[in-house]
Amino acid sequence: MLGTGFLTFAASANDATSLALTPMWYLALGYFILTVGELFISPIGLSKMTELSPPKYLAFIMGVFFTSSFYGHFFAGKIAKLTTVQAGEVNVFSQGILGSITEFISGLSPNVAFEGSNEMVQLYSYVSVYASFGLLSCCIGIFAILISPIIKKLMCGVH
Repeated sequence: MLGTGFLTFAASANDATSLALTPMWYLALGYFILTVGELFISPIGLSKMTELSPPKYLAFIMGVFFTSSFYGHFFAGKIAKLTTVQAGEVNVFSQGILGSITEFISGLSPNVAFEGSNEMVQLYSYVSVYASFGLLSCCIGIFAILISPIIKKLMCGVH
């Protein structure tokens, strides 16, 4: 769900105006997808933490589960820093295969972005980060689905 939400944000550049303005519905749809994903994982995660942890360590494991939110927000800040660019420079997600992926998802090529206004360069920086992390998140999600039978066996019958 995270990857799909990020890819939605990246796809917003397909409908960008010459002033680098994108339709609001992309933002609403992307946040809706992210929120639904959070609603899916939070109750299940809390339930599994209480079911699978030893009673002696229950409070500690719950603390670790909630600490993951801290790390999520911490790394979100680091990712947000990747979206900023100075005039005339590009971020790492704008080059090579990641640049090609960004162009495929967003419809915005680096040449068009860098020939346009500063706003268009900033939009390209945003969508390149969202496209890259969206694709990475989707790949991790597919990997998690593929290894879920192994994880279920390790849970010793807890459903």
